[in-house]
Amino acid sequence: MSPKISVIIPTLNEENYLARTLDSIKKQKFQDYEVIVSDSGSTDNTAKIAKSYGAKVITGPKRGPGAGRNLGAKHAQGELLMFMDSDSVLKSDDMFNAIIETMNKKDVGGGFFKVKGIGKKSWLYNHFFNTLLELFCLLKKPLTGGYCIFVDKKSFDALNGFDENIEICEDFDFSWRIIKKLNKKVKYVRKRTVETSTRRWEHGSLKQPLEYSRAFLNFLLFKKVPKDKFKFKAASELKK
Repeated sequence: MSPKISVIIPTLNEENYLARTLDSIKKQKFQDYEVIVSDSGSTDNTAKIAKSYGAKVITGPKRGPGAGRNLGAKHAQGELLMFMDSDSVLKSDDMFNAIIETMNKKDVGGGFFKVKGIGKKSWLYNHFFNTLLELFCLLKKPLTGGYCIFVDKKSFDALNGFDENIEICEDFDFSWRIIKKLNKKVKYVRKRTVETSTRRWEHGSLKQPLEYSRAFLNFLLFKKVPKDKFKFKAASELKK
């Protein structure tokens, strides 16, 4: 019997994007899954939209994406967990099958897909970020962006989930701990693509990309990203 997949999506006021994400999940050939929307107190129609697709909505405090993912995982029934951003879209209908095929390998603890950006600054994903993905995979330091990460539940629990003391680069930290602490691989599935919005990078010229670049360098050099220096803001909170 194939394992059930729990899809966990942290949200905060995502009524303009969530339906596309849930539509792409609904179209998957593999149908033994559940969707958990881990909401941080949305005041718009996010919860209503999620429930209309049959998703389970869990409400918690606004403490960053890592905390939101961890909260959702506590309620997950699946043997495999997939974490998605609320503005990400699965671009083919066999991506759950690709996850199962990848995770059936005993030496694999997690994985992620190729990313395609949609928006005014899509080049940041389609050229710059995908080049970084390839480079860091060669260095065995995979950059598993929060747009879509999958992991088996046992590995997730063994690591105590995402580090909630890191608000930026917590996704990279998670995959590196799979490799270092569990001695397992994190696979980059290049033949499948997740489309994601570049709206975060469209605020204030290059301010956001530069801020994330500073956080990433800090993470590479010191293995941490101090909360007092790098504060996460949900994309829905950013002002143009």
